[in-house]
Amino acid sequence: MATKSKKKLIIALIVIAVLIVAAVIAVFAFRGAGTTVEATEVKNGSLAVTVLASGSITSGENTDVYPETTGIVKHVAVEEGDVVHEGDVLLTLDDDATHAQLAQAKSGLAQAKSGLAQAEAAGATAAAGTSAANAALKAAKSGLTAAKDAYSSAKRIKKLAQDVLDGAQSAVAFYEANGGAAAKADPTGYASAKSSVLSAEVSLEQAKSGVASAKAGVASAESGVAQAKSAVKQAKSAKPSSAISAAKSGVKAAEEGVAVAQTAVDATTITAPADGTVIFAPTAAAAAAAAAGGTTTVGAELQKGSAVTPGSPVFTIVNEDKLAFTVEVDEADIPRIKVDQQVKISLDSFSGKEYAATVAKVGSVAKTTLTGGTVFNVEMSFDEPDEQMKIGMKGDATIEVETLENVLTVPIEALFSEGGKDYLYVINADGKLQKADIEVGSMTDTALQIVNGVQAGEKVALAGSTQLSAGMKVNTK
Repeated sequence: MATKSKKKLIIALIVIAVLIVAAVIAVFAFRGAGTTVEATEVKNGSLAVTVLASGSITSGENTDVYPETTGIVKHVAVEEGDVVHEGDVLLTLDDDATHAQLAQAKSGLAQAKSGLAQAEAAGATAAAGTSAANAALKAAKSGLTAAKDAYSSAKRIKKLAQDVLDGAQSAVAFYEANGGAAAKADPTGYASAKSSVLSAEVSLEQAKSGVASAKAGVASAESGVAQAKSAVKQAKSAKPSSAISAAKSGVKAAEEGVAVAQTAVDATTITAPADGTVIFAPTAAAAAAAAAGGTTTVGAELQKGSAVTPGSPVFTIVNEDKLAFTVEVDEADIPRIKVDQQVKISLDSFSGKEYAATVAKVGSVAKTTLTGGTVFNVEMSFDEPDEQMKIGMKGDATIEVETLENVLTVPIEALFSEGGKDYLYVINADGKLQKADIEVGSMTDTALQIVNGVQAGEKVALAGSTQLSAGMKVNTK
């Protein structure tokens, strides 16, 4: 029995030894064959650097509609989703107060026009009075000239009468000289001379009276001229032109008041500024509630009795004929986004399709996401929109921000990192993996740029299910 047990133990030991030898042989055989991995070559070519962002289809042409005045809604003429044309009435506000103001302004204008008519009539009367006073002054001056001429003529006549009297008196003196010898010799002549003296004295007295009368006429004419000048001055002092100018200013101010009141009435009717589809904007209360709750409000109840202000839009007119794709780009990537950059858009609704687009607008105002991140809106225009596209469809946009030419590239799966250092597993001539430290440049979702560390044409292993390590023998697919 002991012999049989010993034999069985020896056999068991031999079997175990054979199995161990077989296992060792198998391991060495496997190492000789190497592990199969996927591999690629380091290539020298171009690398399109892209930024990926999510977004949705929007209208490329939206027009917000703002009230021109604060007011209370009287009637909403449209429903959300209605198609309207430019000039269509969208909303009316309570207009009782503005119509009352317009009626008051028109009444004020009528009064101002009446005042102008009265001022112009008074001006006409004043103008006529001034003209008459000027005519009277002219006549008084003519009378004064005539009176002065008459005075001058009277003084000449007085002088002539004086000369005649002096001559007659000289003749009488002649006759009476020498004891009246001449008078005795010519009594008839003497009598005629004495008669001439008497006649000349009468004429002189009459001439003196004429001079006095003419002088009084001059004084009276001068008084008439003074009175006429005073009348002209008084007529001019009425200044009808000033009254008319003031009345015209009053009319102009009243007309401006009517225009302002009419504008206020017109502002109570809100019309569509463009063709498109009506979207209701959130009311102030709804927007505040949405902000407090951290949600986005789309549309809100706008009805009779709602309050509106010029600072908040009541509608948005969306042009569905001009579609765009709007995404939110992280602030770290936004400096690289430029207008006219090429974009590829994939929509969730159309799996497997890509649409070409270009960057049309880069937002200048930051937004804060619900998670606290900072993003900017970027709008893209489709090169050829699909007729089946609808506003609100979601998708992703791949924006080509840069194209690097003549650079070393490898697929992203070839990159390994450890301890803050990047490296590749280069497959050497013996089929073994060799770690190569590299400097990474730009990177995309599928490839990366290598600044230095490897050369074009070198074969590198790609990450897979097999754990790679330096010195490992590998075979490539």
